[in-house]
Amino acid sequence: MVHIRWQALIAVLGLSIVTGMIYAPHAPEKPGYVVEGVRQTETIDEGRLRQPVGPVRIAGFVLIVAGLVGVLLAQQLELASYVMTSSILAFALGAILAWTGRPARTA
Repeated sequence: MVHIRWQALIAVLGLSIVTGMIYAPHAPEKPGYVVEGVRQTETIDEGRLRQPVGPVRIAGFVLIVAGLVGVLLAQQLELASYVMTSSILAFALGAILAWTGRPARTA
């Protein structure tokens, strides 16, 4: 009975190797996807894309994460309602800061 388990293990390993060889991903000649029928109507300002995120937005994202963690912990640990309320307020304040924060100034 022990030999059957080893034989099954070897068979599964062999199947895994063979299917990996058959269905191996290949790199395309040109990276990217071809999308038919889509036209880009405006140009992308790459300078704006490279602007660093400002400290106000980073603080907003941190408050969002802290609010979510607080809500999840308050539900799981059955903490007082003020913990849930403060977590929801932290989430809302973080969302406002992340949405309205200005990008950092570049020199």
